[in-house]
Amino acid sequence: MNYKDIDETIYGDAVNLVRAESRCTFSLLQRKLRIGFNRAIRLCDLMVERGVVESPAKGGFEYPIILENNQSKESKHE
Repeated sequence: MNYKDIDETIYGDAVNLVRAESRCTFSLLQRKLRIGFNRAIRLCDLMVERGVVESPAKGGFEYPIILENNQSKESKHE
């Protein structure tokens, strides 16, 4: 895919945001990073490609986050 308009600064901000919020949606990125819909979609696609999040379930809007360092969901909430 073509990600020429995505600089590493905004990508890093997006990754930090989804990890801090423990969720990833287009609207979250749009609101918090003050970006448009198309850029939010490209950021999500890039995060999928780089292994930060998984693709959403069919018809879903939220991207499941891939936990770092083999953490389980239970240990993350403790």
